[in-house]
Amino acid sequence: MPAPADAATSNAFVDTNIWVYAHLSVAGDKRHDRALALVQQGSGMIISPQVVAEYYNVMLRNGQSDTWIQANLKAMFARTRLQPADAGVLATALDLRNRYAFSFWDCQIAAAAIQARCDTLWTEDLQHGQMLEGTLRIVNPLLDKARPR
Repeated sequence: MPAPADAATSNAFVDTNIWVYAHLSVAGDKRHDRALALVQQGSGMIISPQVVAEYYNVMLRNGQSDTWIQANLKAMFARTRLQPADAGVLATALDLRNRYAFSFWDCQIAAAAIQARCDTLWTEDLQHGQMLEGTLRIVNPLLDKARPR
């Protein structure tokens, strides 16, 4: 299944849930197919240490082995750029928390995307189509085409 048309792959930050859906196959789950197509075709994808830690935790809770998880992470590292969680990211996360009242976890993800100069944040955790700071567009690539945007 091809990735959604509005899921442009230039300079996109990929949130944890997209990787989880891509790597955990559930029979008949369209989210898996969409997420897998997205990360397989993606170029210019960016992640953060938070994404790595959350991914590891979710996969362990789903019964995956350390060996399997680490192999997937190494493959992810080969296809992505890692945005450090530095003081700039944390300061931006605090600003986002004050401005948008998102969870601090979501603020850190959005802040990492902003600091990495991404134009798109692929996630299902925030409002599809929302613009943050006038530069970062939230895109939920797992939505059905029929759903209003």
